[in-house]
Amino acid sequence: MLLNNESQEPFLISSDDEEIHHVSHLVSTTTPIPPQKSSYDGTPSIENTFSFTSDVNSSAFLPSSRSFKAKIKRNLGIILSFFGYVFNTLMFLLCKLILQDENYQNINPFHILFIRMIITYICCYGYAKYQKIEHFPYGKKGYRLFIFFRGFFGFVGVYCSYTALRWLSVNDSVVITFLSPTVTALMAWFTLGERYTRMEAIGGAVSFFGIICIARPKFIFGQPNLPAGAGVDDGAESGDPSLRLLGISLFLLSVFTTGASMCLIRRIGFSASPLISVAMFSLVTCVGSLIGILLDPSLTFEYPTNYKQLFLWLSIGLAGFLMQMLSTAAMQREKASRIMTVSYTQVAYTLLVDYIFWKHVPNVLSVVGTVIVLLGAFIVIYFKDDDTDYSKIAIDDEEERPAESILLNTIPNTRAS
Repeated sequence: MLLNNESQEPFLISSDDEEIHHVSHLVSTTTPIPPQKSSYDGTPSIENTFSFTSDVNSSAFLPSSRSFKAKIKRNLGIILSFFGYVFNTLMFLLCKLILQDENYQNINPFHILFIRMIITYICCYGYAKYQKIEHFPYGKKGYRLFIFFRGFFGFVGVYCSYTALRWLSVNDSVVITFLSPTVTALMAWFTLGERYTRMEAIGGAVSFFGIICIARPKFIFGQPNLPAGAGVDDGAESGDPSLRLLGISLFLLSVFTTGASMCLIRRIGFSASPLISVAMFSLVTCVGSLIGILLDPSLTFEYPTNYKQLFLWLSIGLAGFLMQMLSTAAMQREKASRIMTVSYTQVAYTLLVDYIFWKHVPNVLSVVGTVIVLLGAFIVIYFKDDDTDYSKIAIDDEEERPAESILLNTIPNTRAS
């Protein structure tokens, strides 16, 4: 009970709405204080709990904090895909350095994949045990076949891309993957029922023309006049048009198998942890690479013989693990083509990588082809109808916790069970 200074009459404080009422007739003209409501509903402030003052000032920063969290939630797939592409480029670089190591007489992509996937699977196994991931490593029943074929298509794609790196620069190799928005969107339309528009088809045709410029086949552009020192000795790419065309063909096959893998990831959704998907891909690739080594009589087992090689092998295994984890989690959160937007950033640092390690400046046709491919990919992304329902992507949803705890160690679920 409090006393009014003018009327000396008692007041009663209501704990429900913080209004002040007179118990008896008011002599003064004091106006009752209206309810003070926080601009951030649902979060009690210190003032609201322990005093009679408004909590407006104390919660001034909460809306912006919530807005920032909402932006992160809305664009989480984009953020994950960006870092996935960074590690993808790093993996291409490490693979090319291993393939060009003079200490290896008979190195083959099978060797790199075998060692890389052993490292990746060990990382997956250890982390799965630590996080106690359910249904590891095969996934729960009803999705195991999807998970297996995701691993199989991934194995075919990564072998083709690693083989093509012998004859293509890192930049050209990465640029070819920009066909993925078109191929993935087309496959998603055919298998998942997602929309596929006329503009996506036009963008795909434009990108394919750019790939032709990068490949520079003899039957279109004729035999190029290579300057002294160009060609295979360049280190970054082959000067033989036939080998370049073979490399382009292998990368195109890799793009199609990658599209199939992405559609399977979309089909699996949150029914399996990204760790399970990556582990199965690693296991299938490891077994497939071992079979390839055993069946080819010209191949023998290769292993690191010095610290430099050991560093390269371990690094490519770690980069591959992080790339797969980030890419898988990104595809679970976004439509099949939307996250490809950030792939444009790869052009800048792949050109830089080629110049730093091989002093390689791209051919004029390669530059033209790169611009055309980027234009086609931009058409696919910009004119794509974005019908993703972001309201269904909630950070605190129970079904999303495994993927986010693996990758980001995000805020634990505080929802009452």
